Formats: sequence, C-alpha cells, structure tokens
Amino acid sequence: MGISFFIVANFIASMTVQEMESGVRGLEDLRGQAIGVVAETTAASFLRSQPVTIQAYASFDAAVAALAQGEVQGIVRDYPEVQYFVARHPEFEAVGDRLTHEDYGIALAANNGALRETLDYALVVLQERGVLRSLDAKWFGSTPVEEAK
Repeated sequence: MGISFFIVANFIASMTVQEMESGVRGLEDLRGQAIGVVAETTAASFLRSQPVTIQAYASFDAAVAALAQGEVQGIVRDYPEVQYFVARHPEFEAVGDRLTHEDYGIALAANNGALRETLDYALVVLQERGVLRSLDAKWFGSTPVEEAK
C-alpha cells in the first residue's frame, strides 16, 4: 500500500529548555552535563553525537519533572512542544538555536487524491485568512517560524 506524505508545517525543531536563572544560552553551555530527552526521539538521536550525558525519559512531563528537581540541566525537545510549554510555565525558558530541521506531515493512501486536494485547499485558505498565524500565537505564544527568520 502506497503512502503519500503531505507537508503541513515546518520545523519540528529541537530546543533546549532550562530554568531562567541558570545563565544557559544554548547546548554549548551544557557540555558534559546531563540533558533530558524523551526516549526514542530524534532529539535523543541528535544528542548522541554531542558532548553531553543523555538522560532518557518516557515522556516530556517526566523530563520536565527531572529538570525541576535538578536531575538534568536542560531538556531537548520539539520546538512547538517547547514553545507551548514555556508559554504556560514562565519559570522556564527556551534557549539556544534550533538543533535540527524536520517537517510535519499527513500520511494519506496513494489512491486518495481527492482528500489530498481537499486538504491542500483547506490549508491554503487557513493560511490566507491568517488562521494558522492566529493558532500559532494562541498555542505557542510566539512569532510564527516563517516570520522569525
């Protein structure tokens, strides 16, 4: 069965999250220190090539709890999830540059061209009307990725 991928958003990009008073400004400031990640994610794969100690957790919530308890010095996770989290927890901040670039997608059966066309159209309409920008601001509390460049 063939699967078609339709790209709907850019940058599932990993970021580092750290408590504000730490002075950490990016991954380079955490050399040799313990960094939390969700197990079996691209963030975990990326960090294996970095000079840090990886502490894997079953969930983002578990990693955040470890950060709050001082078990790790930061967390690397998908950019949208980090932005959503820090917008609701001002005691934490997102720091550093995006570490990877990945895309979101919707998988459809190859023979479902009508649905793909409907999705394409709906996304264009949402983008033109500013709905996607509005949702980004509402849920992530930040400037949309495209405008941040």
